[in-house]
Amino acid sequence: MEPMSSEDKTRHENGTIKMLKGGEDYLGAGLRQILKDPQISTVTKCLSAYLDLIEEESEFKWKEIENTSDVFKLLLPVLRQAPQLVELRICDFKRIDPVTKLDLRKSKFDNIKALKLQDVAEAALVISACPKLETLSCTYPTVNVKATMDTILAHPTIVNLELHCKAWTVEQFSKATEYVSSTIEHLSFAGEIKTTITGGLVPALKTLETSNLKKLEVTTNPWVNYKYYEKRWVDDRYLDAIDLAKERSKFNENGMKVTTALFAACESLQTINLAHHHEFKTTKYTVRRDDGKIKVTSEDDVQMPEEYKVFQTYLGDRWRPVVWLPHE
Repeated sequence: MEPMSSEDKTRHENGTIKMLKGGEDYLGAGLRQILKDPQISTVTKCLSAYLDLIEEESEFKWKEIENTSDVFKLLLPVLRQAPQLVELRICDFKRIDPVTKLDLRKSKFDNIKALKLQDVAEAALVISACPKLETLSCTYPTVNVKATMDTILAHPTIVNLELHCKAWTVEQFSKATEYVSSTIEHLSFAGEIKTTITGGLVPALKTLETSNLKKLEVTTNPWVNYKYYEKRWVDDRYLDAIDLAKERSKFNENGMKVTTALFAACESLQTINLAHHHEFKTTKYTVRRDDGKIKVTSEDDVQMPEEYKVFQTYLGDRWRPVVWLPHE
Protein backbone atom coordinates (compact mmCIF):
# COMPACT_ATOMS: atom_id res chain seq x y z
CA MET A 1 0.00 0.00 0.00
CA GLU A 2 1.48 3.35 -1.01
CA PRO A 3 1.63 6.35 1.36
CA MET A 4 -0.60 9.33 0.74
CA SER A 5 0.70 12.06 -1.50
CA SER A 6 1.10 15.64 -0.18
CA GLU A 7 -2.03 16.59 -2.13
CA ASP A 8 -4.03 13.81 -0.44
CA LYS A 9 -2.78 14.90 2.99
CA THR A 10 -3.94 18.45 2.29
CA ARG A 11 -7.36 17.10 1.40
CA HIS A 12 -7.45 15.11 4.63
CA GLU A 13 -6.51 18.20 6.65
CA ASN A 14 -9.48 19.96 5.07
CA GLY A 15 -11.76 17.20 6.33
CA THR A 16 -12.77 15.56 3.07
CA ILE A 17 -14.60 12.24 2.73
CA LYS A 18 -12.69 8.99 3.17
CA MET A 19 -14.28 6.35 0.95
CA LEU A 20 -13.38 2.67 1.07
CA LYS A 21 -15.05 0.23 -1.28
CA GLY A 22 -13.90 -3.26 -2.13
CA GLY A 23 -13.54 -6.81 -0.90
CA GLU A 24 -12.80 -7.79 2.69
CA ASP A 25 -9.00 -7.61 2.28
CA TYR A 26 -9.07 -4.22 0.55
CA LEU A 27 -11.53 -2.73 3.02
CA GLY A 28 -9.60 -4.09 5.98
CA ALA A 29 -6.35 -2.59 4.66
CA GLY A 30 -8.00 0.80 4.30
CA LEU A 31 -9.41 0.76 7.84
CA ARG A 32 -6.02 -0.25 9.25
CA GLN A 33 -4.37 2.63 7.40
CA ILE A 34 -6.81 5.13 8.91
CA LEU A 35 -6.30 3.61 12.37
CA LYS A 36 -2.52 3.82 12.33
CA ASP A 37 -2.24 7.32 10.83
CA PRO A 38 -3.46 10.16 13.11
CA GLN A 39 -3.17 12.54 10.15
CA ILE A 40 -6.17 10.71 8.72
CA SER A 41 -8.23 9.57 11.70
CA THR A 42 -8.18 12.80 13.70
CA VAL A 43 -9.46 14.98 10.85
CA THR A 44 -11.88 12.59 9.16
CA LYS A 45 -15.38 14.08 9.04
CA CYS A 46 -17.07 11.52 6.81
CA LEU A 47 -16.27 7.84 6.35
CA SER A 48 -17.83 5.56 3.73
CA ALA A 49 -17.00 1.88 4.17
CA TYR A 50 -18.63 -0.28 1.50
CA LEU A 51 -17.97 -4.02 1.50
CA ASP A 52 -18.27 -5.16 -2.12
CA LEU A 53 -19.89 -8.60 -2.08
CA ILE A 54 -20.76 -8.72 -5.77
CA GLU A 55 -18.49 -10.05 -8.50
CA GLU A 56 -19.10 -10.19 -12.25
CA GLU A 57 -19.38 -13.66 -13.76
CA SER A 58 -19.84 -12.35 -17.29
CA GLU A 59 -21.28 -9.24 -18.90
CA PHE A 60 -24.65 -8.39 -17.27
CA LYS A 61 -24.26 -11.41 -14.94
CA TRP A 62 -23.28 -11.01 -11.29
CA LYS A 63 -23.17 -13.23 -8.23
CA GLU A 64 -23.06 -12.47 -4.51
CA ILE A 65 -19.99 -13.40 -2.46
CA GLU A 66 -20.34 -14.64 1.11
CA ASN A 67 -19.27 -12.23 3.86
CA THR A 68 -16.80 -14.37 5.84
CA SER A 69 -15.21 -11.88 8.26
CA ASP A 70 -16.36 -9.45 10.93
CA VAL A 71 -15.51 -6.03 9.47
CA PHE A 72 -17.16 -4.33 12.46
CA LYS A 73 -14.17 -5.51 14.52
CA LEU A 74 -11.92 -3.22 12.45
CA LEU A 75 -14.41 -0.38 12.14
CA LEU A 76 -15.14 0.25 15.84
CA PRO A 77 -11.55 1.22 16.79
CA VAL A 78 -11.50 3.62 13.83
CA LEU A 79 -14.69 5.30 15.05
CA ARG A 80 -13.23 5.74 18.54
CA GLN A 81 -10.15 7.40 17.08
CA ALA A 82 -12.07 9.86 14.86
CA PRO A 83 -13.38 12.64 17.14
CA GLN A 84 -14.47 14.87 14.24
CA LEU A 85 -16.41 12.18 12.38
CA VAL A 86 -19.97 13.41 11.77
CA GLU A 87 -21.07 11.20 8.85
CA LEU A 88 -20.76 7.41 8.64
CA ARG A 89 -21.95 5.23 5.75
CA ILE A 90 -21.54 1.46 5.83
CA CYS A 91 -22.76 -1.12 3.34
CA ASP A 92 -23.00 -4.93 3.35
CA PHE A 93 -21.59 -5.48 6.85
CA LYS A 94 -23.59 -8.69 7.18
CA ARG A 95 -21.58 -10.50 9.81
CA ILE A 96 -20.75 -9.59 13.40
CA ASP A 97 -19.15 -11.89 15.97
CA PRO A 98 -20.60 -12.16 19.52
CA VAL A 99 -17.64 -10.36 21.15
CA THR A 100 -17.82 -7.49 18.65
CA LYS A 101 -21.59 -7.34 19.09
CA LEU A 102 -21.13 -6.87 22.84
CA ASP A 103 -18.51 -4.18 22.17
CA LEU A 104 -20.90 -2.36 19.83
CA ARG A 105 -23.70 -2.56 22.40
CA LYS A 106 -21.50 -0.73 24.93
CA SER A 107 -20.21 1.87 22.44
CA LYS A 108 -21.35 5.50 22.14
CA PHE A 109 -20.34 7.88 19.35
CA ASP A 110 -21.76 11.28 20.28
CA ASN A 111 -20.07 13.02 17.34
CA ILE A 112 -21.91 11.08 14.58
CA LYS A 113 -24.85 13.12 13.29
CA ALA A 114 -25.56 11.37 9.96
CA LEU A 115 -25.67 7.63 9.36
CA LYS A 116 -26.34 5.50 6.29
CA LEU A 117 -26.86 1.75 6.77
CA GLN A 118 -27.27 -0.41 3.68
CA ASP A 119 -27.77 -4.14 4.34
CA VAL A 120 -26.08 -4.02 7.74
CA ALA A 121 -26.35 -6.65 10.47
CA GLU A 122 -27.46 -5.35 13.87
CA ALA A 123 -28.56 -2.00 12.44
CA ALA A 124 -30.47 -1.31 15.67
CA LEU A 125 -27.26 -1.46 17.71
CA VAL A 126 -25.44 0.89 15.31
CA ILE A 127 -28.29 3.43 15.54
CA SER A 128 -28.38 3.17 19.35
CA ALA A 129 -24.62 3.78 19.46
CA CYS A 130 -25.21 7.25 17.95
CA PRO A 131 -27.30 9.07 20.60
CA LYS A 132 -27.09 12.46 18.88
CA LEU A 133 -27.98 11.18 15.42
CA GLU A 134 -29.98 13.63 13.28
CA THR A 135 -30.01 12.06 9.79
CA LEU A 136 -30.53 8.35 9.11
CA SER A 137 -30.69 6.47 5.80
CA CYS A 138 -31.55 2.80 6.20
CA THR A 139 -32.46 -0.24 4.09
CA TYR A 140 -36.08 -1.33 4.56
CA PRO A 141 -36.91 -3.99 5.52
CA THR A 142 -33.73 -4.98 7.34
CA VAL A 143 -32.70 -8.13 9.14
CA ASN A 144 -34.48 -7.95 12.52
CA VAL A 145 -36.69 -5.27 11.02
CA LYS A 146 -38.87 -4.79 14.13
CA ALA A 147 -35.88 -4.18 16.41
CA THR A 148 -34.44 -1.71 13.91
CA MET A 149 -37.69 0.20 13.41
CA ASP A 150 -38.46 0.23 17.15
CA THR A 151 -35.04 1.80 17.70
CA ILE A 152 -35.72 4.44 15.05
CA LEU A 153 -39.12 5.21 16.57
CA ALA A 154 -37.66 5.61 20.06
CA HIS A 155 -34.63 7.66 19.02
CA PRO A 156 -35.12 11.20 20.38
CA THR A 157 -32.95 13.23 17.99
CA ILE A 158 -33.56 11.84 14.47
CA VAL A 159 -35.27 14.52 12.36
CA ASN A 160 -34.30 13.34 8.83
CA LEU A 161 -35.19 9.77 7.87
CA GLU A 162 -34.69 7.96 4.55
CA LEU A 163 -35.93 4.39 4.06
CA HIS A 164 -34.68 2.56 0.97
CA CYS A 165 -36.74 -0.38 -0.34
CA LYS A 166 -36.21 -2.51 -3.45
CA ALA A 167 -39.95 -2.59 -4.13
CA TRP A 168 -42.38 -0.52 -2.06
CA THR A 169 -45.78 -2.19 -1.74
CA VAL A 170 -49.02 -1.02 -0.09
CA GLU A 171 -48.22 -3.16 2.97
CA GLN A 172 -44.64 -1.88 3.26
CA PHE A 173 -45.73 1.76 3.03
CA SER A 174 -48.29 1.07 5.74
CA LYS A 175 -45.84 -0.73 8.05
CA ALA A 176 -43.03 1.81 7.58
CA THR A 177 -45.15 4.84 8.43
CA GLU A 178 -46.06 3.22 11.76
CA TYR A 179 -42.50 4.00 12.84
CA VAL A 180 -42.45 7.68 11.85
CA SER A 181 -42.18 9.52 15.16
CA SER A 182 -43.27 13.07 15.88
CA THR A 183 -39.63 14.22 15.75
CA ILE A 184 -39.28 13.42 12.03
CA GLU A 185 -39.40 16.58 9.88
CA HIS A 186 -37.91 15.27 6.62
CA LEU A 187 -38.97 11.83 5.35
CA SER A 188 -37.76 10.07 2.20
CA PHE A 189 -38.96 6.84 0.59
CA ALA A 190 -36.20 5.75 -1.82
CA GLY A 191 -35.75 2.76 -4.12
CA GLU A 192 -38.52 1.53 -6.44
CA ILE A 193 -42.31 1.32 -6.09
CA LYS A 194 -44.45 -1.75 -6.78
CA THR A 195 -47.72 0.14 -6.34
CA THR A 196 -49.02 3.62 -7.06
CA ILE A 197 -48.16 6.40 -4.63
CA THR A 198 -51.80 7.45 -4.38
CA GLY A 199 -52.82 3.86 -3.67
CA GLY A 200 -49.96 3.00 -1.29
CA LEU A 201 -48.37 5.96 0.48
CA VAL A 202 -51.35 8.34 0.62
CA PRO A 203 -53.53 6.00 2.76
CA ALA A 204 -50.51 5.29 4.99
CA LEU A 205 -49.85 8.99 5.68
CA LYS A 206 -53.47 9.48 6.71
CA THR A 207 -52.92 7.09 9.63
CA LEU A 208 -50.27 9.28 11.29
CA GLU A 209 -51.72 10.42 14.61
CA THR A 210 -49.23 13.23 15.19
CA SER A 211 -46.91 14.61 12.56
CA ASN A 212 -44.32 17.35 12.27
CA LEU A 213 -43.46 16.37 8.70
CA LYS A 214 -42.40 19.42 6.70
CA LYS A 215 -40.67 17.78 3.73
CA LEU A 216 -41.42 14.51 1.95
CA GLU A 217 -39.43 12.90 -0.86
CA VAL A 218 -40.79 9.86 -2.72
CA THR A 219 -39.21 7.78 -5.47
CA THR A 220 -41.14 7.52 -8.72
CA ASN A 221 -38.94 4.73 -10.09
CA PRO A 222 -41.31 1.85 -10.93
CA TRP A 223 -40.30 -1.71 -10.07
CA VAL A 224 -39.71 -4.10 -12.95
CA ASN A 225 -38.91 -7.81 -12.98
CA TYR A 226 -35.17 -7.65 -13.68
CA LYS A 227 -34.73 -11.43 -13.65
CA TYR A 228 -37.18 -11.77 -16.52
CA TYR A 229 -35.11 -9.42 -18.69
CA GLU A 230 -31.82 -11.01 -17.62
CA LYS A 231 -33.06 -14.32 -19.05
CA ARG A 232 -34.17 -12.75 -22.34
CA TRP A 233 -31.23 -10.44 -23.07
CA VAL A 234 -27.48 -10.72 -22.53
CA ASP A 235 -26.29 -7.48 -24.16
CA ASP A 236 -27.17 -3.76 -24.27
CA ARG A 237 -30.75 -4.63 -25.21
CA TYR A 238 -31.19 -5.69 -21.56
CA LEU A 239 -30.87 -2.09 -20.38
CA ASP A 240 -33.02 -0.72 -23.20
CA ALA A 241 -35.77 -3.23 -22.43
CA ILE A 242 -35.78 -2.23 -18.75
CA ASP A 243 -35.98 1.49 -19.61
CA LEU A 244 -38.93 0.83 -21.92
CA ALA A 245 -40.69 -1.28 -19.28
CA LYS A 246 -40.35 1.52 -16.73
CA GLU A 247 -41.73 4.08 -19.16
CA ARG A 248 -44.81 1.91 -19.76
CA SER A 249 -45.27 0.88 -16.12
CA LYS A 250 -48.79 1.00 -14.65
CA PHE A 251 -47.27 2.51 -11.51
CA ASN A 252 -46.46 5.82 -13.23
CA GLU A 253 -48.75 8.69 -12.17
CA ASN A 254 -49.31 12.37 -12.89
CA GLY A 255 -47.07 14.47 -10.63
CA MET A 256 -49.66 17.09 -9.69
CA LYS A 257 -52.26 14.41 -8.92
CA VAL A 258 -49.80 12.66 -6.60
CA THR A 259 -48.62 15.77 -4.73
CA THR A 260 -52.16 17.09 -4.29
CA ALA A 261 -53.19 13.78 -2.69
CA LEU A 262 -50.10 13.74 -0.44
CA PHE A 263 -50.71 17.30 0.78
CA ALA A 264 -54.31 16.39 1.57
CA ALA A 265 -53.17 13.32 3.53
CA CYS A 266 -50.72 15.24 5.75
CA GLU A 267 -51.57 18.81 6.72
CA SER A 268 -48.13 19.64 8.13
CA LEU A 269 -46.32 19.05 4.81
CA GLN A 270 -44.79 22.13 3.17
CA THR A 271 -42.60 20.59 0.41
CA ILE A 272 -42.82 17.43 -1.66
CA ASN A 273 -40.16 16.08 -4.00
CA LEU A 274 -41.00 13.35 -6.49
CA ALA A 275 -37.58 11.93 -7.39
CA HIS A 276 -36.73 9.82 -10.43
CA HIS A 277 -33.23 8.35 -10.41
CA HIS A 278 -31.44 7.21 -13.55
CA GLU A 279 -27.76 6.23 -13.25
CA PHE A 280 -26.08 9.39 -11.88
CA LYS A 281 -28.93 11.78 -12.66
CA THR A 282 -31.88 12.60 -10.46
CA THR A 283 -34.93 14.44 -11.81
CA LYS A 284 -36.87 16.15 -9.04
CA TYR A 285 -40.42 17.42 -9.41
CA THR A 286 -40.76 19.84 -6.48
CA VAL A 287 -44.07 21.20 -5.21
CA ARG A 288 -44.59 23.55 -2.26
CA ARG A 289 -47.64 24.60 -0.29
CA ASP A 290 -47.76 28.35 0.38
CA ASP A 291 -50.76 29.96 2.11
CA GLY A 292 -52.86 26.93 1.25
CA LYS A 293 -51.95 27.06 -2.43
CA ILE A 294 -49.98 24.30 -4.15
CA LYS A 295 -47.28 25.50 -6.53
CA VAL A 296 -44.82 23.65 -8.75
CA THR A 297 -41.52 25.39 -8.03
CA SER A 298 -39.03 23.35 -10.05
CA GLU A 299 -38.47 20.32 -12.24
CA ASP A 300 -34.71 19.97 -12.30
CA ASP A 301 -32.09 17.43 -13.25
CA VAL A 302 -29.65 17.09 -10.37
CA GLN A 303 -26.32 15.38 -11.07
CA MET A 304 -25.46 13.31 -7.99
CA PRO A 305 -24.77 9.69 -7.12
CA GLU A 306 -27.60 8.03 -5.20
CA GLU A 307 -25.36 7.40 -2.19
CA TYR A 308 -24.95 11.15 -1.53
CA LYS A 309 -28.61 12.12 -1.90
CA VAL A 310 -29.81 12.06 1.68
CA PHE A 311 -26.67 13.78 2.99
CA GLN A 312 -26.62 16.51 0.36
CA THR A 313 -30.31 17.16 0.97
CA TYR A 314 -30.10 17.45 4.72
CA LEU A 315 -26.58 18.61 5.55
CA GLY A 316 -26.14 21.94 3.83
CA ASP A 317 -26.80 21.09 0.17
CA ARG A 318 -23.10 21.13 -0.60
CA TRP A 319 -20.78 18.90 -2.60
CA ARG A 320 -17.80 17.29 -0.94
CA PRO A 321 -14.79 15.82 -2.79
CA VAL A 322 -14.02 12.13 -2.41
CA VAL A 323 -10.64 10.62 -1.55
CA TRP A 324 -10.22 6.90 -2.19
CA LEU A 325 -8.10 4.83 0.21
CA PRO A 326 -5.76 3.06 0.01
CA HIS A 327 -4.07 5.61 -2.24
CA GLU A 328 -3.62 4.27 -5.76
